[in-house]
Amino acid sequence: MMLRRCQILMLLLGVIAVTGAYAEYAPVLWDSSGVVLRQGHHIHWQEAGDYDPVTGDQVYVWSDCRLGDRDVYAQKIDVNGNLQWGEGGKLIISELGRQDSADVVYAGNGTWIVVWDDFRDDPENRYEGDIYAQKVNSSGYPLWNPAGVPVCVEISLQTGPKLVADGDGGVIIIWADTRSGDYDIYSQHLTAAGEVAPGWLAQGNALISYDGMQEDFSAETDGQGGAIVAWKDGRELYNYDVFAQRIRPDGTLAWNANGLPVCTASVDQFHPKLCSDGEGGAYFVWQDRRNEIYFDDLYFQHVDSLGDTGYAANGRVLCDVAYGQADCEIVTSDDGGAIFAWTDYRDSPIAYGDIYAQKVDSAGNAQWGVNGLPVCITAEIQQDPRLVADGAGGAIIGWEDSRNTGHYDEMDIYAQRISSIGMVQW
Repeated sequence: MMLRRCQILMLLLGVIAVTGAYAEYAPVLWDSSGVVLRQGHHIHWQEAGDYDPVTGDQVYVWSDCRLGDRDVYAQKIDVNGNLQWGEGGKLIISELGRQDSADVVYAGNGTWIVVWDDFRDDPENRYEGDIYAQKVNSSGYPLWNPAGVPVCVEISLQTGPKLVADGDGGVIIIWADTRSGDYDIYSQHLTAAGEVAPGWLAQGNALISYDGMQEDFSAETDGQGGAIVAWKDGRELYNYDVFAQRIRPDGTLAWNANGLPVCTASVDQFHPKLCSDGEGGAYFVWQDRRNEIYFDDLYFQHVDSLGDTGYAANGRVLCDVAYGQADCEIVTSDDGGAIFAWTDYRDSPIAYGDIYAQKVDSAGNAQWGVNGLPVCITAEIQQDPRLVADGAGGAIIGWEDSRNTGHYDEMDIYAQRISSIGMVQW
């Protein structure tokens, strides 16, 4: 499944990089079977990718076992689909124990920053994983310590790092951390030189360390060198909520010290995603069980740069059709507001999902009908969408699809472009 998600990402980034906003019909510009990043055994673990918006180059990271245990590799693909870092990719890190769960972000000037879980100090891969990072140049060669820069080596488990570029060649790194006993969320700011930025502690700053577990987070740039993070929060026993925080480049917290409550409605809210609003704030979306404990609805909220919510307390309904919605993704719309895509079970409550989408303007008003626009409602399973803005107020959406096989474990990848006014383009 992780491999298919990477293929969806490659498809979407490739289409945007090559065609921009002007592809009227779905262009297949590379090999019709896709470009091979790596072939072999025990690969495709926790892939991620990003692209250079100027050149269209794309870099993908993954871990595989070609040298024994898991190490992190990367591959660069140019705008024409040509591999730039040799067959099999560039080795980013190989140390004792496993290195995996990698993320990558474009850092400007042809450079890329990679971060990963690292168990070199706990080679039995149990309870004391750390976070390391590396910066590579346009040829894939390391610019920092070849063994990687330690982001956090606190005695406990640090895991699941995510990256947000700071716009100045450095990066803000966010991860889950158990140093206090439960899962909390910590962050670190590394400069372009790989050094801890002023105002940040050597083992990272607590973004949220509070009662209960804080987990299931996502992160996005605030557009001003900092980051906005949303997470599932368990401070209220048996009632998960959604909280958020904005962290500035100097490490100070811009919103409530213990997190901004995005939604604290009854029952559970979880799996939050967000996108920048372009003005230091963000749009948030999450799965919500306030109406039905067995099926999830989707709600959303806007929070401005000061931490003030734009809509009613606990958010607005994005979709509350019977039998549930899941796996919602969100991107900033080029003409203001946000675009969402999700797996929808309204027509098959047992197993078979479809793909729906919605666009809201900057005031939170739905643009593509009530409860969303059907993107794909064909037979069998459609699930796990990914999307990118198309540069013209619409979006390109990719998803996993079993229409040709009828099997959950034999998925193909399909895509569709939706115009700014909600018209199917392909």
